[in-house]
Amino acid sequence: MLAFFLLSIITFGTVGIRAKLVQALEHRGKVVIGPKNPAQSHIILDGLDVDFFSAFFSLPRFRVSYNGSRANALEQMLLNSKAHRKIVNLHWGYEHSDTPAPFQRELAHRLIDAGADIIIGHHPHVPQGEEIYKGKHIYYSLGNFNFWQFDTKTTENNRWGYMVNYDLVSGDTKTIPYRINKNYQPYRISCEEEADLFSKLNHLSEAASNVNFRKWFKMEYASWYRYELGVWKKLCFGGGSPLLWLKWFAWLCMSMQFKYYAYVMQSKLQFIGQRQ
Repeated sequence: MLAFFLLSIITFGTVGIRAKLVQALEHRGKVVIGPKNPAQSHIILDGLDVDFFSAFFSLPRFRVSYNGSRANALEQMLLNSKAHRKIVNLHWGYEHSDTPAPFQRELAHRLIDAGADIIIGHHPHVPQGEEIYKGKHIYYSLGNFNFWQFDTKTTENNRWGYMVNYDLVSGDTKTIPYRINKNYQPYRISCEEEADLFSKLNHLSEAASNVNFRKWFKMEYASWYRYELGVWKKLCFGGGSPLLWLKWFAWLCMSMQFKYYAYVMQSKLQFIGQRQ
């Protein structure tokens, strides 16, 4: 079984800082995916040509279409690749949401159709389920690993995650769950705890495979919106700069927000109608 380590660079800051970071990592023999978005890196492992792909979808605060130019470019990279294995690493999704959005699932299927052998997602800070599509594995979110959870109130799902062991030759995968201690460090767990986390992962996987927009929007997006609104209020009313207030206004005017406002108004009108 060949375990591999995917290093995805999601960079913020100046070009010079990014260049120095990439140079330092490559000097130490690391395979860097990025900082271009999307990006492709090639390596030969045990005689196999392997292409690593990555993309960063900055959906949560400023909407980026999952069916736009970035998705198109990533799809074309996969179609053009002649590698034996094509591994895709995606920074996507909604923070603290247990279920991926329907348009994430559509993109994942599209990338598998374009040739991806496995898709590994991250960003929500909580685990999300696994799906097998046309014999290929899609891991929507691995959850936190060695990460300082910046929220003041962490949930149970912020405190566990799972790793993926992928065999490049056979294409078989193995998931390895773990828990995270109070110092934000992952640690090995007992067989009993492992069984409990596998049960949770199976439940999440079932939800991911049966997600639809109406249900997801009502439950997951509504919860995410309330959480993000609280973050923005805390930042801006806590002495935020004019630029930060402008960003909050832009966030409030995202297209998905107007869908949410319409949903809230419709729900209120239905509630009033039922009372009458």
